[in-house]
Amino acid sequence: RRTFVKDILHGKKIFLPEDHPHVGLLPYDLFTGRIINYQGKEYLRKGMCIFPRNVKPVLKKQSSKVRRLKNPLAEKEFLLGLDCLQTKWLRYKHVDIEKIFVFPADAS
Repeated sequence: RRTFVKDILHGKKIFLPEDHPHVGLLPYDLFTGRIINYQGKEYLRKGMCIFPRNVKPVLKKQSSKVRRLKNPLAEKEFLLGLDCLQTKWLRYKHVDIEKIFVFPADAS
């Protein structure tokens, strides 16, 4: 069985090669990270940002909105914003994640 990660921003599966080093993720972990193509194979780089699993619906919804824009700058801003939200989540564990993982268009 081949190991893969699912890119929810672009809606595709990325299969990692058999010789890919263990990345320390569990099935269904949510994260941001970098993938590079080297000699025709996709490799996941170190330096991942892990998110709580229960924010998956919010991240999928926002990813879909960003994907429809077809704007690389909007994608970059979204991903950098996710890193900020993850830091906020780590610092404010006492606050419900629904109040932390809010995106500008979703704010009331």
